[in-house]
Amino acid sequence: MKKSVLFLILLLISIFQTQCGSSHDNPGRSPTINCAYFWNFTNHYETDILYLETQSYALNICCYDPDLDAVSLYITAYDPTDPSVPVSGPDFFELTPQTSAQMTYATEQFIPEGEPRERKLELQIEDAKGNVSNIYRLYYSIEKPS
Repeated sequence: MKKSVLFLILLLISIFQTQCGSSHDNPGRSPTINCAYFWNFTNHYETDILYLETQSYALNICCYDPDLDAVSLYITAYDPTDPSVPVSGPDFFELTPQTSAQMTYATEQFIPEGEPRERKLELQIEDAKGNVSNIYRLYYSIEKPS
């Protein structure tokens, strides 16, 4: 009987220490990217088709991080016909400090240039503790205006 009571006490102490450990032992939770989309500033709508040299866009990324410590965004671009080799990146962007667990970040406005093409972006967010989010894939095309 004494052994089972002692075992129960040790088990409860172990559970309590695991759940109430010090904050420096807590690696926190990884951020999660919920959505990503291009916003057309010229016509005010979400889109996955970008028109060359005529309209202004921004990339918006929605993320959830309950620790409020998301700090970095990495973007890598691929040609969907050859996903093994990045076309560019990973490019690093510093994020503004979080003001809530659910945030939407936006890149600066840009106007697409170059040749019409299909693209895939892979997005990932890292927090101050080094936890990384899921890899969010966004497919889009760049086309000539009709």
